[in-house]
Amino acid sequence: MAAYMIVVDSEVHDREQADRLSMRIAELIEASGGKYLIRGTPSLSLGPGAPPASITVSEFETLDGLNTAFGQDEVIKLRLERREYVESVAFMVEGL
Repeated sequence: MAAYMIVVDSEVHDREQADRLSMRIAELIEASGGKYLIRGTPSLSLGPGAPPASITVSEFETLDGLNTAFGQDEVIKLRLERREYVESVAFMVEGL
């Protein structure tokens, strides 16, 4: 069953640094079999409040593949560094 990593950035404190780290993470995830489906800024909020700063959705063939990709030492290091510049939440979801 396919698995997805969903990252919602609520606030970005340093866009240049966040983008630099995100691009490096994306390279590692794609090299590990991940495919990015969405990387962008919502243009409209359908509920109360403003939309988040950005949303990223990546797809893997399996949850194990997703866990392996995001469990790489380099990915963990980059995600921890990214937290200095971005407030975000991430979810792993199995689905279609």
